[in-house]
Amino acid sequence: MRLWVLVCAGAVCSAAAGCASPGVSRRAAARGSVARYEGVAQEAVFAAAEAALGEHFRIERSDPASGTLVAAPKESTEHETAPSLRQVRGGRERLRRMAEVHVERAGGGSVLVSAVVLIQKLDTEARRTFSREFATRDTPTETPIDQEAGATPEQLETWTDRGRDEALERAILRAIDEKLQVSDSRFGP
Repeated sequence: MRLWVLVCAGAVCSAAAGCASPGVSRRAAARGSVARYEGVAQEAVFAAAEAALGEHFRIERSDPASGTLVAAPKESTEHETAPSLRQVRGGRERLRRMAEVHVERAGGGSVLVSAVVLIQKLDTEARRTFSREFATRDTPTETPIDQEAGATPEQLETWTDRGRDEALERAILRAIDEKLQVSDSRFGP
């Protein structure tokens, strides 16, 4: 009975993970890089943030009411800083960056802008390789849905967080400075 509950819970979690749309949030990964603008209207800062984020990403969602900008994931093939076995053998890793920018009014008439850029690595192959390694039984009990027959390749992708791209976060904030023609925004809360 206990095994059946674990199997059902695992199926629900994997189905939810496969169907979920990617995003940064978790309240923008603990805020990311932050800049404070004094004496500038929130609407002007939001417009500058939208233009600055648009220089690096395609904007997927823009909500001026909540001050939220969400970019579509941007994929690339490159080497990470810490080499993996695939890189040592000469392969390259498939990575993607996901970005969010939040513009909000702070106390004293200032406006806070937080930019978060997460880096994720495609780990589908590793998940497939090691999923049977950690199975509770060695008898073949997999159904076609367990063998990934009931999902699209995009739903089966497994992306693992690899940290933040703080340099790109700061570049986005500097681009906002340039668009607002402000040279003295204070980074940090």
